[in-house]
Amino acid sequence: MDMTNKPFRFLCSGIDSLYMGYNYDLTGGQIDFDDLDYRKALLKEDPKRRAVTLDIGDLRLGLAASGAYPYAFILTHRHFRMKLARLMQPSCLVEYASQGLWSERAEKLHLQVEENAQSLGLVTIAPNIVSRLDYAFDYYLPDPDFEVEHFVSRAGKDNQWRKHGAVQTLQFGSSDVVVRVYHKSAEIAESSNKTWFYPIWGLDEEERQHVWRVEFQFRRAALRNGGIHSFTDINDHLGDILRETATKHTSLRFPSDDSNRSRWPRHPLWEDLLERIRALPHMGLCRDIHQKEDLSLRQRRVIQSIIGSMKGLAALTELQGSQKPREKPPNISQTLQEIERFAARELPEQEWNEDVKDRIRKYEIGQW
Repeated sequence: MDMTNKPFRFLCSGIDSLYMGYNYDLTGGQIDFDDLDYRKALLKEDPKRRAVTLDIGDLRLGLAASGAYPYAFILTHRHFRMKLARLMQPSCLVEYASQGLWSERAEKLHLQVEENAQSLGLVTIAPNIVSRLDYAFDYYLPDPDFEVEHFVSRAGKDNQWRKHGAVQTLQFGSSDVVVRVYHKSAEIAESSNKTWFYPIWGLDEEERQHVWRVEFQFRRAALRNGGIHSFTDINDHLGDILRETATKHTSLRFPSDDSNRSRWPRHPLWEDLLERIRALPHMGLCRDIHQKEDLSLRQRRVIQSIIGSMKGLAALTELQGSQKPREKPPNISQTLQEIERFAARELPEQEWNEDVKDRIRKYEIGQW
C-alpha cells in the first residue's frame, strides 16, 4: 500500500455523548415536586400515556411515568434527558442526546440547562461533574484494509462483531476507556436510524453507505485523570486526553516485517486522526491515563506554552507603544524584561515562594 495515498476522506468530528451531574439544592427553588408526584400518579393510572408535557422554568419538558432509582423524576427534552432527586447529590443528572450535541453543540445545551436552573431559583452548591464523554471522528472509507490484529492496544479486553463474515465493529477496552472503530453506516441502517447524519456528512446516497467511525469513550475515572472534572475543563483538556488515548492506549498500525507490532508504522487513517486531534486545543497538562507523565516532557510543554504567551505579549507591547508596528518587534530579552517589571510590581516575593512550593508539593503527589 502506498503510505502517501489516502483511500479515505474525513467527514466530521464532535462530542457524540455527554453525561453531566449538576449539584443543585432542590429543596429550595420553584420546582413543585408535589405536583410532579401527582402527575406521575395520573400517568401510571393511564397506561396509554407514557408522558405528560409541562413547563418547568423556561423549558417545555416531558414528565415520564416512572423514575430510575434513586432519581424519582425523569424529564425529557428533545436534546436531553434529565433525572432529578431532591435529597442527594448530584441532584440532577443530564444525558445529552447525540442529535442535540451535533446540531446545537454541547456549550449551548449546557448553558440552556444552567440558565433554566437559574430561572427556577436553584442554588448551585458544588461544581458540575462530567461523568461520561464520547468523542467521534467519521470517515468515508469505502474499502477498509484493517483487521483486529492491526491494532496495538494496552486494553486488557477487545472484541469484534461480524455480519455475514465482514467485521462491523472493533472494540478495545471495557471500562473507563473504550476505543471503538465501527461501520457507522451499518449501525444507522440496522439499529439507531440516525439518518440526520446524512446532511452532516454531505455524501450522496451511494457514498453514505461507506462511513466508518472512530469513537473514544471516557468515563469518570479517566476524565478525572485527564484533568476533566467540570464542563469548563472539556475545551482545555479534551485534546490532551484524546491524544494520549490515540497514541498510548490504542492505535491502528500498517503491517510490516517487524515481529514487534508496536514498531509498525501508524496506518494513514490513524495519522490523519492524530492530525485532527492536534488541531484541538491543548493545555499540555494531561497525564498519561495509565502512567505519570515524564517530568522533562511536561517541562518542555510548559516552556512551549510560555513562549507562545511571550509572543502574544511582545505583539501587545508593540501595539500599545506605537501607532504602527515597527519592522523589528520586541525581542526575547525585551519581552522578558517586561515580564520582570510586571512581576516585581504585582507579585511579592513571599507570595511567589509560597505558590511555587505549593506547586512542587502537588507535582510530587501527582496533582498535575
